Amino acid sequence: MSLQDKSIAIFGAGNMGQTLLKMAIDKSARVYLFDKNPDILDAISLKFNELVASGKLSLKVVQESTATISVPAGINAIIIAISWHEARSLINTLASLDVCPVIVLGRPALEDSLIPSMANSKHPILLGTGLEPGLMESISSYILKRNPQSHTIESYCGGLPEIPVGPFGYRLTFGRRLPIEPRPALTIKQCQLLSAPRFAEVKYQYFPSVGLLEAFDDAMLATTAEYFQKHVVNFAQNTLRWPGFSHAARACQALGLLSPQKINIGELNTSVRELTDTLLTTTCHSDETTSNDFVLCKWQHMNQLGEKGELVIKASQPEPDISAMAFMTCAFALTATEALFEMDLAGIIYPHEKPATQIGLNFLQKIKTSQHVEITTSGTLTSIITEAV
Repeated sequence: MSLQDKSIAIFGAGNMGQTLLKMAIDKSARVYLFDKNPDILDAISLKFNELVASGKLSLKVVQESTATISVPAGINAIIIAISWHEARSLINTLASLDVCPVIVLGRPALEDSLIPSMANSKHPILLGTGLEPGLMESISSYILKRNPQSHTIESYCGGLPEIPVGPFGYRLTFGRRLPIEPRPALTIKQCQLLSAPRFAEVKYQYFPSVGLLEAFDDAMLATTAEYFQKHVVNFAQNTLRWPGFSHAARACQALGLLSPQKINIGELNTSVRELTDTLLTTTCHSDETTSNDFVLCKWQHMNQLGEKGELVIKASQPEPDISAMAFMTCAFALTATEALFEMDLAGIIYPHEKPATQIGLNFLQKIKTSQHVEITTSGTLTSIITEAV
């Protein structure tokens, strides 16, 4: 199934939303782009004036209150390209409307009280449809499906600037906050589910043509942990960064710079954390650097006989105004959108579940011939991935 002649609604006109609209229109879809900021939409109207004039792109302001949101007739799928915190009420409203499938890019807060009601939707709601959560879990699930005697599955994922910038060596390609909040991170060791502070344990991974990167347990959802704990001895999901990121994040916490404490600066009422975000984000935002970025995704596998294998995906920036992270995330989201048109599904779908696994395989099939993507395999994962794609 393609997106040709489909109508796609995208909520969020930031970096991801704009990349989604370009890629969806390239696939011959019609796009409705929603955002609460009319100034951003005005700028997009000027930037994409030909698409607006042709009727391929429609821009709509969404009100702060989403309880009475009106979705245009004939919409075939809705993609949420804003954070869970900003989108939770919107997603709940869309679930109650039962208009069409909803694809959520952001990391869901599984403890959110609204999630149980979303499960009653008659249309599918994909929670976590980015790279992580999203692609990483889907491929890990496929590895386990093809090799039920797996002992260890460990994955690594990260979007990095080619040239490290700022105190974190990081490029903020979407969102308004640096990902440095000290939330608990999950991992499975010797069949035990463990929780530790996000940056407590730093590991290192070497990648040819890139060098040494640091990795830390970070992105595992509780639903993912519950599933894999039943099937493997060890399972971990690591975020990749240039060395020094974790140290800088821990330093911010130790100095109290992530505190929610309210402060007044002249007439400005803010918090220590918000001020820190404002200052540090300025040094790490993609607009502030000319450095291209790249994405690395890696899976390491070992079966119960001790045989090992690897799958590595490296994606480079495809265009000057489309980051590698935006390209990979949006390509996966649109692959998910296409796949849902052929699946008879309802309710919440998590990224480790069977439908998402098929989406991951479809994604590998689509990107394997891209000139911006390199895929390498070895050992136990050579035949698994070769047969899949």
